[in-house]
Amino acid sequence: MKPHQQRVVDEKSDLDEKLTKLGEFIESSPIFAGLPSDEKERLVRQKSCMGEYSEILAERIAAFGLSVDELNGVRHFTFGPAIEAAKSGKRIARDGWNGKGMFVYYVPANSYPAQTGVAKAHFGENAMVPYNAYLALKGVDGTVNTWVPSVNDALATDWQVLD
Repeated sequence: MKPHQQRVVDEKSDLDEKLTKLGEFIESSPIFAGLPSDEKERLVRQKSCMGEYSEILAERIAAFGLSVDELNGVRHFTFGPAIEAAKSGKRIARDGWNGKGMFVYYVPANSYPAQTGVAKAHFGENAMVPYNAYLALKGVDGTVNTWVPSVNDALATDWQVLD
């Protein structure tokens, strides 16, 4: 990563840390609750501006075209780099998801033994059933489902690589 790119990555990381702390303060601090309404409004506006600034930095980072390894240390980024990370074997998730422990991972194309009557009838009793690559979502309840991103997920800038 070039020095100017690293500065943008570091700037975004620092900003996101401050944005998280401000969000927690607004959401759950009794001090915030006791502030005058005009000060509350300024803090909410500040959070909004910081979020927009973070999104601009995420767009700049995405435009750098960095590899997955170079994205280590980037706290939040856009969907494109997140998908590339998933395709390289990483788990990805959004900060904006409410469910704890949820993540997405990439499942490459492969095949499995025919298990249902329909599959055995169509592919053969001992056949392997081919499937295409897909994204899988590990849910809060521990189950795994195929996953298709919503428009909001695809446009979000709060994606992160979990490992």
